[in-house]
Amino acid sequence: MFLRELKDRVMQLTGGAYRDQQHMRVLLNDAVMQMAGDAKLQAKQTVTTVPGTSRYPLPVDFKSPIALTELENPSCSYPLIDPLDGRYGFGVYGNELVISPTPGSAVTLNLYYYAYPSEMVAETDTLPIDARYAQAVASYAAAMILALPNVGGSQGLIERYFAVWDDAQRRFKVDMQKRHKQASVRKAARNW
Repeated sequence: MFLRELKDRVMQLTGGAYRDQQHMRVLLNDAVMQMAGDAKLQAKQTVTTVPGTSRYPLPVDFKSPIALTELENPSCSYPLIDPLDGRYGFGVYGNELVISPTPGSAVTLNLYYYAYPSEMVAETDTLPIDARYAQAVASYAAAMILALPNVGGSQGLIERYFAVWDDAQRRFKVDMQKRHKQASVRKAARNW
């Protein structure tokens, strides 16, 4: 679902009482960030090491590390360490991935990490979470708008929209936990 379609939903939910497109975008992005905050969205980036270089930029959506494995040998994983320790492994320091010891040859690695959802900016940007939650994201934005003093929305409607939002947040978290559990089971079965 596109950002413009989400804004249209917000307009419908608020009865057209509010037209600040920029504020709607901010509220919709806030809803996505809140929903994904505890859900642990997973992502992967390939890193090719350069001999003599131990520091590599992290992806812009990086939240926290999960694992670092070799592309050609996925069972070869690097342990997560304090990057200042100097022991074998990988760590995060500032906005950089630090590999220790410094690689002596080029190796292609997969960095698995928890990610922040991408921000919707352009009207054609898509919802960065499952589209099943579009109504909940729009409901959150609508409730926040209706709660503004200059809009004066119905308290019953505000509460109903927040109830939709709260329920969707719980479902999203459970869905993400199930997805991670299924991925872990598949990974364990492959390594068996």
